[in-house]
Amino acid sequence: MSRHPPHTREPQIQPTLFEGRLGCSIDETSTALGVQRDTVYRLIAEGRLTMSKLGRRTIVHVASIQRLLDETVIRPKPRVRRHRSGASAGGPDFVPARHAAAAR
Repeated sequence: MSRHPPHTREPQIQPTLFEGRLGCSIDETSTALGVQRDTVYRLIAEGRLTMSKLGRRTIVHVASIQRLLDETVIRPKPRVRRHRSGASAGGPDFVPARHAAAAR
């Protein structure tokens, strides 16, 4: 018998990227958000991300990254399903007004 468990497709639980950290670099922030470094600097300039300087290093506050993501959540609207009846909006016998005179 094998000592290894059979292969299952259980989801792997990933630790939170910045768990236990108070700050991260510009590069780490851009990677985590999936944006360019320039975008991170723009978000800092707009006040949407907060940062501190430690010597020459710029440290982005992890709390501000989480706050930014929480503020920009988009909740999907329920989809409205429309039923199609015939070839046009008025049904199979519908004749648009501009063609009604020609059909007479």
